[in-house]
Amino acid sequence: MKTLVPRQTTKRPLNEALLSLALVILWVGLWLRPVPVIADDEPVMEIGVSGMVCRFCSARVARELKALPGVKTVTVDLKGGHAAITLNDGERLEATAVREAIEAAGFKPGEVITTGEATQ
Repeated sequence: MKTLVPRQTTKRPLNEALLSLALVILWVGLWLRPVPVIADDEPVMEIGVSGMVCRFCSARVARELKALPGVKTVTVDLKGGHAAITLNDGERLEATAVREAIEAAGFKPGEVITTGEATQ
């Protein structure tokens, strides 16, 4: 009687190796992404944002806030539930405008924290 021996394929280990390599590249890419640097003298407004559940939510909030006049950069922290807004030199931004922009994006604005001359 002849014994059946399973046939070995070389594609499976190669596919597993490529998948592992792709995961390592993705992991390293997430840790090495650039972080925006804000100078100490730049006016910044931070505001809480509740209701965000995915990166598309944070992108929508960022898009609405970037459309406000005088806004230089916007950084939205999905996990932390807040947005940091850096203003152009000499610009001011009212907290009510920021709250309205967040509400227009479909989310609930929270407490406003300012540094520098962001608003009065």
